[in-house]
Amino acid sequence: MVTYILQGLSDWWLINVLGRTPSSTTPLAFMYGSGGGAGAVTSGYQAAGGGGGGAGEVVAYGYNIVSGNITAVGGTGGAGVGGCSTCTYGGGGGGAGGLAFILYGATSGSVTANVAGGAGGTGYGDSGYNEPGYVGLAGANGTAYIAAVTVNG
Repeated sequence: MVTYILQGLSDWWLINVLGRTPSSTTPLAFMYGSGGGAGAVTSGYQAAGGGGGGAGEVVAYGYNIVSGNITAVGGTGGAGVGGCSTCTYGGGGGGAGGLAFILYGATSGSVTANVAGGAGGTGYGDSGYNEPGYVGLAGANGTAYIAAVTVNG
């Protein structure tokens, strides 16, 4: 994956910075997150919040980075709410964390990434029986790849 990303970045640089036309090119990868899940209501009027959306992918390249942080955190799950005082509501699950590829030539500080999963949504319990609501599960953590690379060396 890193090789593909670097080939796409170098081809973009050749075309858009140097004005050259290579005989073949590797396109830049377009990376998107996922949509969140829908909420639901059962026949017993128990509602659940929708799931949080998953984070996408971030590809960053810096020749000389002083310091930086990339964030690709999953979305928070929706809250389970409703107008029934004797119903129990559940929160939606959090979205998954994303993928971060951070490539740099040199750095004089720290380079970090936050690819945490989103928090679960809150749920509300019924007031008649004093039962708690159900909190959605947190999303899974993503993956970060941070590496120094040598260009033209």
